[in-house]
Amino acid sequence: DSLSSRTLELMREITQRQMAEAKIRLAANVFDNTLDAICITDPDFKIIEANPSFCEITEFSMEEIIGNDLSLPKSGLKEKKQAEDFWNTLNDSGHWSGIIKNRRRTGELEAEWLTLSAVKTEEGAISNYVAVFSNVSHLIQQQAILEKIAYHDALTGLPNRLLLKDRMSLAIARSERTKTSLGIC
Repeated sequence: DSLSSRTLELMREITQRQMAEAKIRLAANVFDNTLDAICITDPDFKIIEANPSFCEITEFSMEEIIGNDLSLPKSGLKEKKQAEDFWNTLNDSGHWSGIIKNRRRTGELEAEWLTLSAVKTEEGAISNYVAVFSNVSHLIQQQAILEKIAYHDALTGLPNRLLLKDRMSLAIARSERTKTSLGIC
């Protein structure tokens, strides 16, 4: 009887181990095959792992980025206000998401949606950061095209009533806020 209970216990351990291994393989497969760029850093923002999409989007090879600071391929927090907001939010909540402008290796600027998350130990100390980003330049260009269509006449390209109404609302609000006069021609 004790032999059969020990056998059942061993079988449960094997099944649990196989399930854990399958879960690890699935996570590794997702990491390697997602279109979003993902990298993992140490607490000092030195890159320790990155997926193939990260290298493709940043145009840096794995050898060039591993061990380097995340700012090598990601240099989009140049504005002081944005950098302060980034650090305050990251320190307060452990996460930050937003659009940043980054310069590719070729020199062109791209808009990217970046999500940065702190990974903490059981004691609450930061052990790693995970950065996930996607190029959203095409979405921003599409938005600009839609705004142009919405606010300008298709035939003449001149501003339409919607744009006039929007600009008038802004001008009136500014006039009220600054207690100044407003003239319309």
